[in-house]
Amino acid sequence: MGDNILPSSELTQQVEMEGEVALIIGKRGKNIKEEDALDYVFGCTIFNDVTARDLT
Repeated sequence: MGDNILPSSELTQQVEMEGEVALIIGKRGKNIKEEDALDYVFGCTIFNDVTARDLT
């Protein structure tokens, strides 16, 4: 592989990467009670957030 996934240095000078937890929503809901919230979560995974801070 070896492909560079980061934005070009011509585009941005401030790239920040963060590892985050992402929730996968399993079904639609509206006005859900706090105690029932996890009934709507299918699962969780990791998420790689790459942001060009100087462009936001």
